Amino acid sequence: MKLKKVLTGDRCKWLCRRKACAGSCTIVTGSIFFGAESSLASLTLLRYEWSAKSSVSRAMVETGLDRSTVLDWYRLLRNFLFDYEFDRTSRQIGGTGMTVEVDETKVVRQKYHIGCVSASHKEWLRVETKTQGVLNDLILRHVAPGTRILSDCWAGYNGLSALGFQHETVNHSHNFVDPLQGDVHTQRIENVWRWLKHFLKQKGTNICGSLEGYFAEYMFRKKHEANVFEALVAVIARETC
Repeated sequence: MKLKKVLTGDRCKWLCRRKACAGSCTIVTGSIFFGAESSLASLTLLRYEWSAKSSVSRAMVETGLDRSTVLDWYRLLRNFLFDYEFDRTSRQIGGTGMTVEVDETKVVRQKYHIGCVSASHKEWLRVETKTQGVLNDLILRHVAPGTRILSDCWAGYNGLSALGFQHETVNHSHNFVDPLQGDVHTQRIENVWRWLKHFLKQKGTNICGSLEGYFAEYMFRKKHEANVFEALVAVIARETC
């Protein structure tokens, strides 16, 4: 391969020396930036503004990009993170000797989500109907056998013990924390729902069509809240092929 300057936004590209090949690539080939009309410098700055939770208006001022471009890239980043986060949902959390809290909530009209939270991991998935069969199937898929599962007393969780889990419940009609066993509660997952809904409320009311993307954004920010920009750069680099 040899490097050649060309009149493109990327400034240069690599060309294969073999005439039979005539292949070429740039520094953005295989990345989410491939085919972008904006300069790589402005898009790098835009990633920083997104990481800093800058509004669209602020990002426009800082990057010099128009509103449509900023909106498109904010959406693209959410979708990219959705693919990154949820491509890995085949993994299981918990295991023997570990505790996972399970709870369900309605985020927007007719869209239910089930959440599974351990001390170090969070998983949540959208369900169209929250029947016992649907929830049991999701829990079996995402929570490892032998896990100690904590939930409320909703009937949909009945039968978890028969599926190989150590299932303990707290009756929210009487207590949020079991008075006899202080470690039996769903406080952690309830707190996750509370902050997630606060995050979604800040995004406005017209988010139903992009709900999964906003979920992925929230998950990513919570995991990397100390260094969102650096983590985003690392993920993009890792996912570039």
